[in-house]
Amino acid sequence: MLVLQLLVVSVVTAGCSAALVWQLRADGRRDAAELVTAVAGAVATDPGVRTALAVPGGTTDPALADERAAVRVHVEEVRERTGADFITVMDTATVRWTHPDPARVGGRFLGNAAAALAGGRVVETYTGTLGPSVRAVVPVRAADGRVVGAVAAGVTTRTLAQDLLEQLPLVLGAAAAALAVSVAGSLALSRWGGRAPPAPGQADQ
Repeated sequence: MLVLQLLVVSVVTAGCSAALVWQLRADGRRDAAELVTAVAGAVATDPGVRTALAVPGGTTDPALADERAAVRVHVEEVRERTGADFITVMDTATVRWTHPDPARVGGRFLGNAAAALAGGRVVETYTGTLGPSVRAVVPVRAADGRVVGAVAAGVTTRTLAQDLLEQLPLVLGAAAAALAVSVAGSLALSRWGGRAPPAPGQADQ
């Protein structure tokens, strides 16, 4: 009977631990989606980014190199401050103005930007130059309301996995403590229940 009790306790504890890990993973992805949406929106509404993208020929005109460089510096500061793995500012042809890897600047954005360039928003998990990531893509509008580009911000699934691993010791420690308490309780109950009742009349002697 004791073995069965311990087996049940172990299975229940393991199941609860697995469910908690799954919930932490889901929460991490939801929080990441909220973060990257907020970051992309903040960059997209930055006056410097809006003004630079609104200038005709802004992507290729050598005379506007300083404006593009200023956008890159600003975006990298935002990326480091917010913890996003990448923030990509792009023009309407999806040509990158920014990227954590400077060698990627000037290339085409890898992802679904069409909805954002049409004035909508994209939140998805997509595999880009940094691997799979939870990302948001939002439009950049000029002062007159025209869409003049887009901003994508993302957190890689590798980063999310590392964050989850950092939480595992706490989860496993709590599960081990709960299992230990349950086992101790089962043993105590088993010993108490195993005591023989006194024989009739023995208690009066």
